[in-house]
Amino acid sequence: GAGETGRKGGKRLVRERSDRDRDTQVQILYIQMEYCEKTLDNVIIDEHLSSTPERLWNLFRQLVAGIAYIHSKGIVHRDLKPKNVFLDFSGDIKIGDLGLARFSSGHRKGEGEDGEEGAKAKDKEVKATTVESEELSAQVGTYLYLAPEVLQGGGDQDDQSKRDLYALGIVLFEMWSRFDTLMERIVTLQEVRKGQFPTKFEEAQNKAGRGNVVRLILWLLQPAPSQRPTALQVLDSELLPRTMLESELKQLLSSIQSKPYFHAMLMEALFGRQDRTADLLY
Repeated sequence: GAGETGRKGGKRLVRERSDRDRDTQVQILYIQMEYCEKTLDNVIIDEHLSSTPERLWNLFRQLVAGIAYIHSKGIVHRDLKPKNVFLDFSGDIKIGDLGLARFSSGHRKGEGEDGEEGAKAKDKEVKATTVESEELSAQVGTYLYLAPEVLQGGGDQDDQSKRDLYALGIVLFEMWSRFDTLMERIVTLQEVRKGQFPTKFEEAQNKAGRGNVVRLILWLLQPAPSQRPTALQVLDSELLPRTMLESELKQLLSSIQSKPYFHAMLMEALFGRQDRTADLLY
């Protein structure tokens, strides 16, 4: 009867659905990310980073090297601050939170169907974007790291890499400082942005023989972008101390250049080891 026909129709429908589901391949995307338990902000505040100069310089050098790398790929971070810099379990720097990052104009050219004309159109859109909507929608913490030309709505829209160097100057000052209150931090950083350091800060650095700290920060905080260094220039500058390992290795290499046997032994020790890359991967 009608009931029997309905049951048969129902069985046929179930069978058709089952065949269709079996033919459908479900694809799931898994994103595996490295876990970093703390940020540079945690290290500065909780671990009193300014009390360990050697570690401080090592972390800052890693940070500058990371910025130099992303700049070499045509990327500008645009939101550098201690909370966006992470440390892995080995204590090494990992630059994160590239939500506001962008490619420079030269790297956009040729992308998509519009090619160069499309890139020019995008440039016009960027220039038309207001500073308020693009930059100041974040918290005050981000504001304190913004370069003057960004706040003024000017600057070279094609190459914004120098704004990252300005942010590095603020970060370096924070790495050498300790604040008792949030208000003290905000007021002090606002003065530093004007090139005015706390008297005790300059005195402490000069007394410790670290006049290069103030000079490096001032170099990074130059009001005019063209007067600021590139990340590579900072790495090559005498204002940025070499790490102990770099200095010792340089002395060692210079001392054994005239001794081929020891030089060969060193090269074997450094580069003749079995590749353990696979052991470090999940």
